[in-house]
Amino acid sequence: MWREFARRPIDECVAACWHDFLLRIEELLRVDPDCARLLLSGLHEIVLRMLRTIAAHGPGAAKHHWRFYEEYRRLWGAGNIDGPEMADLIQAWVAWMPDLGAIPEADPELQALLGSDCFRRLWETSPGLACDARFAGMVDLFTQAAQPRRAQSSDPPTAKRLSAS
Repeated sequence: MWREFARRPIDECVAACWHDFLLRIEELLRVDPDCARLLLSGLHEIVLRMLRTIAAHGPGAAKHHWRFYEEYRRLWGAGNIDGPEMADLIQAWVAWMPDLGAIPEADPELQALLGSDCFRRLWETSPGLACDARFAGMVDLFTQAAQPRRAQSSDPPTAKRLSAS
């Protein structure tokens, strides 16, 4: 995971920002080992549950998910994380997840983790990543895609390209 994360091209300023951010998170979790266990095991379980949900829908769903992942990796590795291609990809992925029964706002474990005192303290005391505008832009794309969308006359271009693969 970290190797993939580090593949994205960034400048020294953004690298320093991430370094400081990750050091602060590590410090916060070291001070509260119970919080660290809650967050790490909670996130691990949520990811595993999502992968199990996809697998339960058969090889077609797994292949479809893999195409999303490969496109995400391509865009991430090129540093194109907040542009229209990533927006299309995120919108298509977020629109597909409910077909599998994976609805983040209806996931009690995810909501409990996000609503926990541990997560709140971590969020409130972390230095933030405003110094990485492109990453913040990608987070905004996820936020926008999670909002109810108006019916569209056609699928986003990335969704068409993924479906054709």
